[in-house]
Amino acid sequence: MASKMVSRIILLLTLLVGLVLSLNTTDTTDTIDTIDTTEFFELTARDDGIDLDVRRDKSVRPKRAKPPGFDSYLWSSIATFTGDLTDGNLVQIADDAHKRMRDHWKTERIDVTKQPTVMTALKVGRSVYLASSTKGNPPVVYERRRGQDGKGDVKKAVPDELANALTACLNSRGSKEPQHQNEAQCGEVMAIFAWIKQNPGQKISDQEAVIIAWEYKEDSQSKKVIANGIKPPCNSRDFWGCKSLLPKLKIREVKKGVKGEPYSKPTEIRQQALLGSCALTCTGTPDSRGTTREAIMKHVDDICERMSKDNRGKRFKGFSEEYKNAGGTTVNALKISLEEGADQGIASKAECKKNFQKTIDECDTNTRTQKKGGRIGDGRLIYSWSTHADESKVKCQKHDKDNYTHKTRDYFLENIKRYCKDGLKLKAQDQQGENPDQPMVMNSVNLLVRYPESQSGCHTGKDHEVSAEDCERSFRIIIDECDTNTREEKWGGSRIYDTNDGCFDYSVTGWKGEESHHGLPPPT
Repeated sequence: MASKMVSRIILLLTLLVGLVLSLNTTDTTDTIDTIDTTEFFELTARDDGIDLDVRRDKSVRPKRAKPPGFDSYLWSSIATFTGDLTDGNLVQIADDAHKRMRDHWKTERIDVTKQPTVMTALKVGRSVYLASSTKGNPPVVYERRRGQDGKGDVKKAVPDELANALTACLNSRGSKEPQHQNEAQCGEVMAIFAWIKQNPGQKISDQEAVIIAWEYKEDSQSKKVIANGIKPPCNSRDFWGCKSLLPKLKIREVKKGVKGEPYSKPTEIRQQALLGSCALTCTGTPDSRGTTREAIMKHVDDICERMSKDNRGKRFKGFSEEYKNAGGTTVNALKISLEEGADQGIASKAECKKNFQKTIDECDTNTRTQKKGGRIGDGRLIYSWSTHADESKVKCQKHDKDNYTHKTRDYFLENIKRYCKDGLKLKAQDQQGENPDQPMVMNSVNLLVRYPESQSGCHTGKDHEVSAEDCERSFRIIIDECDTNTREEKWGGSRIYDTNDGCFDYSVTGWKGEESHHGLPPPT
């Protein structure tokens, strides 16, 4: 009996020892199965500033690690500041960002052989694009590495401006070396990649951009710091690198020797994923129509509500919808579709709104009134939206005999000619009503040009001049497109004209009141 008890105690102690040993064992293997990092972190913004940070970009990692350990390592973010930044500020930002990356290595258990040595800071305006050099495989920019018979072919996801600059570097060196010295895995290339992807339709060569790379290295054996400062762009006698690339994109480098200077905290931090269908892509261009954040979020709420209640459940294949803005002639086109290869998908209203909101808040970040579009995926569904112009329609005046009256076409045109004879000058500060510089309203005819109540979907309001000829033509269209079956009993109407200076509401009606100056009520 006693021997059985002793055996049980020994067995129990053996199990406990094994459990303790397993808890104290450190697993340094960093594979996709054991480390789950976010593709990008939430947009963070505070008026009083937030701490600088970078995160690992999941989009550059392979979908399936073959062999185990086959992986890419890149940390990045975009920090926005309220004031102008000096070269010294930029140096300190790059240094601090490298420190934050090293903090993440500890919590994410990144093996020393996988740790990037460089953190790059690219300043464009008041935004700083932070990106480390990339360690591991597969390459981010090239289809294949030099040792894998790489011949300079870039991936389709690489923006044209960057791809063309790499090709120009190649051509300037002949066929001697087809690929960048460090396989275009440098932090400079990653930061430029992020900026171009975040700003479609613009060229970084037009931005007076400034760049600095900060290098930090420790000896693998002694742990002694062997590098901790500015690293000049790479280049060598036999290979070409960032030293050749930066001038082609007109990016100025901060020279070695510039000391770091204190800076105010950024007010906003976000991230631009570089690759993959889940990566955020801003699709608006400088020529795109804009809409307000308030308007597009209202449309997002509607389409996400409809999706969450879709009675097809797992058979959901996606749908699209177009929404007219309250003002102007811009239409917001929203679309939810299946990822390539997915046969079905569904998401909650909260998930749907969260994804659309990323495309709204993390694109066109310097404005709330000129949002232009974006695209993002979550692995199952793709959420995208864009804007386009819709032909404005004339709104004809109702035959309200109590307040309005009809006039002949000739009578309307005679008054329009007098009203428009000196042209019109409309001022942006008068967007809340009629313009005080307008001519007086004629007897028995109410003529008015003003900014509409909502400028959603319009270009930003500017001072706007209208020639006498254009003024007459705009009013004449309204007269001729209403009451088309008669020339003797015209009631008039209104139409919004959408211009590069903003939206303008032209109104012409028969008025039963007495002669007055501007300010008569618009047609109902």
